[in-house]
Amino acid sequence: MSRIVILILLYLLYFGIGAPNSILGAAWPEMYSDIGADASWAGILTFAMSIGMIAASFFGERYLLRRGTHLSAIDSFLVIGIAILGYAVSQTFVLTLGFSLLLGLGIGLAEAMLNGLLVRNYSARDMNWVHCLWSIGASAMPLIIGHFIAKEHSWSKGFAVPGIYEFVLVVLLIMTAVHWRRANDQGMDVTLARRAKHRDASQKDSPQKKTLPKAKGLTEILRVPGSKVMILSMFCYCSLEMMVILWSTSYLVFFKGIDSGTAAAWLSLVFVGMTLGRLMVGFLSIKFSNRANIRFGIIFLVVGVVALLFSKNDAGIAIGLFILGVGMAPFFPCLMHSTGEHFPKDFIQAMVGIEMTAAFVGNAVLPLIFGGLASAAGYGIFPFVLTGIVAALFISTELIGRHKMD
Repeated sequence: MSRIVILILLYLLYFGIGAPNSILGAAWPEMYSDIGADASWAGILTFAMSIGMIAASFFGERYLLRRGTHLSAIDSFLVIGIAILGYAVSQTFVLTLGFSLLLGLGIGLAEAMLNGLLVRNYSARDMNWVHCLWSIGASAMPLIIGHFIAKEHSWSKGFAVPGIYEFVLVVLLIMTAVHWRRANDQGMDVTLARRAKHRDASQKDSPQKKTLPKAKGLTEILRVPGSKVMILSMFCYCSLEMMVILWSTSYLVFFKGIDSGTAAAWLSLVFVGMTLGRLMVGFLSIKFSNRANIRFGIIFLVVGVVALLFSKNDAGIAIGLFILGVGMAPFFPCLMHSTGEHFPKDFIQAMVGIEMTAAFVGNAVLPLIFGGLASAAGYGIFPFVLTGIVAALFISTELIGRHKMD
């Protein structure tokens, strides 16, 4: 029963993780002037957010061993909620920058912790379907932001919706505390706080205290065959994902001449595509491997970029964004779930943390660089940059298949 309760809660939690990922990109064309920023500075905020994500994911295993899964979840979603509501009231770029860093810390901890929990305890189907809720959360926010921009000429009011939802999740996590303890007792691999294990070992006078899990070092992780190419693949994919999320609306507004409200709404097509794609991949994973599903994604990505590049009308652009979303759908859940196929069990949580670190570095670096490139060369280079990332992603994911545990 507790396993089912936690799985249902994971669906709700991943909606909450997905929601803040798209709010900045959706609101930015209207938001930047209100906080005294330049249009190209969105990459700076994303970089600050990614710094928080990188720090949280890199040290996430140590934090998790100290606080345990349940308390870590409460901490992370409380931080996310505070940061989103901070966005809503912020009136300066510096303050917004601070809340971006805070938001990154919350998201980074939540992603590393919950992805590790999924890899250790649930199937590829569950992994993909839970990530559907990430996509739904991310796709809902541009619609909400677009509504407030179009109807009330206010992006800040739209931020209150996901902010309040994060605090609802904190309440639900507190209310379900007993199920997290029961799940571990019933055989699920749910990390409990290290201090609690010390206490239990002392009470039972057993040797458990000597075999408590220890955090893996980066050098130790990189020695594992296949770790480097897995890290590269996650870097490439998340670079692509953040490029699409952050800069698609700016490309549509500043290069294609589409109004900001429509562009924000069209961004949701990317996440609708991701949602439907992950739902489909959940079924496909029953028969096809993670590697096969990733190859399907590459095909859709190529078609989506071509449509975005050569479409001459609004319908073609909208379809291209949707296809891009479908193409991105399998990568994150399939790469993450394949961690259990490629690495020893005692390295899984550490590897997930490093993969998330690489993912957040990808989130930070290329979108930041693109902001400067777009200022110099124009937003018309957007599809060409996507093409280069897709090519690198194809090569790196193909190399992963050479390293699989027997």
